[in-house]
Amino acid sequence: MANNLIYKEVIMRNTFKLMSLSAVLISSAGFAGESINKSLALNDANKVVIENQRGQVNILTSTDNTVSVVGELDDKTEKFIFEQSGAVISIKVEMPNNQRNWKNNGDGSHLTIKVPAHVKIGFNGISSNVNIEGFNQGVDIKTISGEIDADKLQKHIELTSISGDIESNQLSGKIQISTVSGNIDDEHSAGRLSVKSVSGDIESKGSANEVLVETVSGDIDFSLAEIDELDISTVSGNSNASFRLNDNGTVKLSSVSGDFDMNFIKNVSANFRLKTNSGGSITNKLTDDKAERGKYVPSEKLRFTTGNGSGSVKASTVSGEIMVRYN
Repeated sequence: MANNLIYKEVIMRNTFKLMSLSAVLISSAGFAGESINKSLALNDANKVVIENQRGQVNILTSTDNTVSVVGELDDKTEKFIFEQSGAVISIKVEMPNNQRNWKNNGDGSHLTIKVPAHVKIGFNGISSNVNIEGFNQGVDIKTISGEIDADKLQKHIELTSISGDIESNQLSGKIQISTVSGNIDDEHSAGRLSVKSVSGDIESKGSANEVLVETVSGDIDFSLAEIDELDISTVSGNSNASFRLNDNGTVKLSSVSGDFDMNFIKNVSANFRLKTNSGGSITNKLTDDKAERGKYVPSEKLRFTTGNGSGSVKASTVSGEIMVRYN
């Protein structure tokens, strides 16, 4: 008799779990284009992974230990998945495989997702715009043509869009921001900052002490604080930067036809090695040292030292201009 009661109790518990799961895994028949308001307990999950191909997704921090999704699903939704598997909670808006059936129809999902601040966040989209704020254990955001707006993030941060613009504010840690044709606007970042673009412009105003910048034709405008390492590489883009170079700090600048305008805050102590080829020019407003012109080719080179020479500044361009001066 006791064994029968235990058996029935186990059956009832498993049945309840299956009913709960079926309430989360819902087909398009019940959800396409409709409002949604769902939540799951965080339990032992430490990461939330989100997939939404188009629309607008806001990822914000929650005040309790739950993950919630509120908003409206895409009109073409085939299935909505909201489930936990091990340490990962997945939120996925599944669309038809044939993009021609939905790519230009409707404006996508509009979702607000709330997650505890200590959880890692991953996001993948196509034309989905993303707004994310307040997480302290790292985020990885990828979208193709959507825009990204990121605020108050910490640890390892990756923001990637192909053609969408990226705006970031108060990021700290190891930061990687990249786009192909979109523009990047970063403010008040701290830590290690890596920014890459092909044709998009890059602007940053912050206190990152290690900065790596790569672009092909996009322009660069940086206003930084104290720098231990600055590395800028371009093909034809122009670069303007103001910063204070710390003792033993290094600056490396390289370009084909782009110009460099480096503005040093306060007195700088560094060894300078500047070089241009094929008609490029060097302007030195830090000291009275003048560039030496090539005897047979239209090139210039200049070496000089300021202060105790503890730092290093190396700049080279083929046909561009190099200017060094105090801010």
